[in-house]
Amino acid sequence: MLRLYGRPAMAGPAELDEWDILRRGTQWTALAPIEARIVSVLLERAGRVVRRRDLAGAWPHGCPGERAVDGRLTTLRARIAPLGLEIRTVRARGFVLDVAPVLDTVTAIARTDIAGI
Repeated sequence: MLRLYGRPAMAGPAELDEWDILRRGTQWTALAPIEARIVSVLLERAGRVVRRRDLAGAWPHGCPGERAVDGRLTTLRARIAPLGLEIRTVRARGFVLDVAPVLDTVTAIARTDIAGI
């Protein structure tokens, strides 16, 4: 089963497959099962705030500690950054996944021609 996430206005939605491989365009990264569950929640709500307790549900037997989510997010941020995905902290609210737009080749060429480069 392949799950596609992202907003329609953005090129190159992120895809999380059944093997916990997160793909975007030609780039990919392998995720641990808990990281995949966290990313799945964030991708389903891309651009909207997700509360810490919603992310804590990624652990099958309950979150092991108060700061376990923070530890996983630190690793996850570094792992997904090359895909143009960024997890931002919204103080006293939760977290937001930002999906950077990806320029396709045609758009990049058109912008180059317009700029006269």
